[in-house]
Amino acid sequence: MPAFLQNLTSASGQRSLAAPALLAEAQKRQAASTQLVMSLEEMDAAFWGADKGPGADMRAALEAARAPEAYADLPRVRTGAWGV
Repeated sequence: MPAFLQNLTSASGQRSLAAPALLAEAQKRQAASTQLVMSLEEMDAAFWGADKGPGADMRAALEAARAPEAYADLPRVRTGAWGV
C-alpha cells in the first residue's frame, strides 16, 4: 500500500498509472513531466466523492462502523506486570 500511495503522490507515478484521457488532459494544460497530473485535492475529491468504487466502499464502511461508545460495556483488559 505505501508504494501505491507514493505512486499516486509523485508526478512520475501518476504518469505511469493515469488513464490515457487524464494524460491527454495534462498535455493540453502543458503540464511539465515534473508536475502532478492531478492535484492531491482533486484526487481526494475524486476518491471520497465517487458514487461507486473503492472510495465509496470505504466511505460506506466508515459510516457503518460502530462508534467507540458502542463498546463501553465491554470489560477492560489490564496489561503490564502489575495490571496497570
